Amino acid sequence: MSHDDMNNCSGFNEAAAAFSWNGSKKAINPYLDPAEVAPESALSNLITLYAADNEQEQLRREALSEQVWERYFFNESRDPVQREMEQDKLISRAKLAHEQQRFNPDMIILADVNAQPSHISKPLMQRIEYFSSLGRPKAYS
Repeated sequence: MSHDDMNNCSGFNEAAAAFSWNGSKKAINPYLDPAEVAPESALSNLITLYAADNEQEQLRREALSEQVWERYFFNESRDPVQREMEQDKLISRAKLAHEQQRFNPDMIILADVNAQPSHISKPLMQRIEYFSSLGRPKAYS
């Protein structure tokens, strides 16, 4: 049986029309109407939600990675500008403390006591605080 014989047979045309894939198709132009190309379905909604969830997860991971970087790998001691500012601050504090000690000899005593280990400085500081609470400023010097 040739192809022409099949086309002439009315049973073949009826069977071909019964299946959806044998029917004529409309031409698709994605530039004119993209909504018609991809109709809304449960699967397309699920894929869209999954992609959005992946994007949110990626953003969350990047934020966590940034926090870990800031916490463990980037600190002030490695930043030369920040380190220089900290050193300047320490130097200015030391100069201020030195100036205060020149005019107030009691500050020298307190600095020496604070420089001692805690088992020595703690009882001494308690005594100094007791004497200073008596109201006589020079009672402990």
